[in-house]
Order: sequence, then structure tokens, then C-alpha cells
Amino acid sequence: MFDKINQEIDSLFLDNDHVSCPSSETSQGWQIGVAIMEKLPRKNQGWTSDISEDEVAEYAKTVHDVWAVGDVKCNNGILILFSILDRQLYVSSGKGGKDILTDNRVDKMVDSIVPYMRGADYDGGVFLAVHTIARLLREGRARNLFVALSYWCALL
Repeated sequence: MFDKINQEIDSLFLDNDHVSCPSSETSQGWQIGVAIMEKLPRKNQGWTSDISEDEVAEYAKTVHDVWAVGDVKCNNGILILFSILDRQLYVSSGKGGKDILTDNRVDKMVDSIVPYMRGADYDGGVFLAVHTIARLLREGRARNLFVALSYWCALL
């Protein structure tokens, strides 16, 4: 399963038609990082308390930045954080991915992953997350182009 996940991630990085990076000499594809943790550390509360959504988001964004997922100038980085015992999943993306990976789309993806995680099929859940995000990123540019063309045609 690890090889399938890597193939999906590699294909997005090599597929540079979907990321425009005007500040870079070469165009780049998406970069995805996947962090899988047993449990997230708590701020000033030890390991036993529940974790808030804000803490999960902050931790994911920190990992995203520390791992340097994506090019800062291109905003092409996405980090998927799984915390197994906390039953948490968070997707952190650069500005380039926010229009495509909307809250609604990510929520639908999470809903589809829940059965895998509940059944302890973590490989399957991680693969589905990466695969779904890859599909959304590939479709995102085409959908945005369609909306732009529709708007342009309406102006005529």
C-alpha cells in the first residue's frame, strides 16, 4: 500500500500543469506530505485530555511548515495529518490549494475515510485520503477553468 500512496504523491509532483508558479523558473506540481501519529501532544494538559480542533490545526500547520511541504512562493504544499487515537484528520494546504480543497470537499473526503479508520484499515484510509485529494487537485483546475469560461461567455 505504501508504494501506491507514493506513486499517487509522485504523480502529483510531476504533473506540473496544475500549479502555476510565476515566481519560479520552472513550474512545479503539488507536494503532499502525510503525517501519521498515534496521538498528538497536548498543550499544558498532558496526554490524557481531549484535543481541540484548533490544536489539531495548529499542530498540522506547524508540521507543514517544519517539513517545508511545498514551495512557499508557489503555495503548492498540502499536508494530511492523521492522529489515530485522537480520531483526528486535518488537511493543511497552501493558498494555491484552498480554492480546490474547500471545507465542503474535505468534509466529504473525511466522511468517506471514517469507515476505514474505524475498522483499523489505516493503510486504506491514508490511501483514500491521498487519492481523493489527488483527484480533487487534478479536477480543480478544469472546474475553475470551466467557471471562468462560463463567466466569460455570459459577458458576451
